[in-house]
Amino acid sequence: MDAAAFFACLFGSEMFDHLVGELALATVARLGDDADAAGLKHAQLQRVQQLSVFMAALLRRFVEGDSEGFRLAMQQEAQRLAAASFGVTLLHCIGAVYSSNADIYLGGLLGGTIARVRQGTETLRCHLNVAGAALKVLAHQEKVEAFDRDCEQQKQVQQQQQQQVHSQETDQKQQACAGDTQLQQ
Repeated sequence: MDAAAFFACLFGSEMFDHLVGELALATVARLGDDADAAGLKHAQLQRVQQLSVFMAALLRRFVEGDSEGFRLAMQQEAQRLAAASFGVTLLHCIGAVYSSNADIYLGGLLGGTIARVRQGTETLRCHLNVAGAALKVLAHQEKVEAFDRDCEQQKQVQQQQQQQVHSQETDQKQQACAGDTQLQQ
């Protein structure tokens, strides 16, 4: 399985694209050997622009005064996303990033600086949570693969034993037939 496919399977693929875009890790996996600093910077700029347009459209309902409709729609969206692989963890991380970026933007010099420090701490915590979840999945996958190997080995051993039993039975029948033939002569 290539890295992009693994990443997509692990983190729910396009379900979160409208909130985070294509993450740098996925971009690197998609570009492979063609990934360079300039290309990644360009991809990041495009990602931010696309997310800005989407966020403006998403928030339009709230800005236009339909706060209850907005709240209900966001609850439904959160439930849908929470059902994805690592959905709850990713939602917490995404929410924390958006919230801290708003605090930085709205916080001015002192408040913004404090918010930046908190963001760094929160980002590290989120990365560790997601990495921990990914490691649990990998460990589980290794256990599943080991179980599959053990089952296959047991199956092969059983087949070999059955072949030996069959071979012994065949040998015994042949010996019995040879003994019958000698008695008849």
